[in-house]
Amino acid sequence: DLPGPEARAAFFAMTSVPIAPSVDRDVLVARSDGMSFADLDGVLRRAAITAMRQDPRADSVSWDDLDVALGAD
Repeated sequence: DLPGPEARAAFFAMTSVPIAPSVDRDVLVARSDGMSFADLDGVLRRAAITAMRQDPRADSVSWDDLDVALGAD
């Protein structure tokens, strides 16, 4: 089974990819409905790559980065 909202929220809370404080975690959980944990990991990794391409000193992923990554799925 695919992870439910609570499991996705827990995943985003414990990921090693820093998520900017401006990212509403509830919205991120809702937008990731229907994704597996592997999908979620891929989204965060693509967002991190996007962030680093924009600013090599980036220390977290933003909504802009996540939008790019979510659009890739």
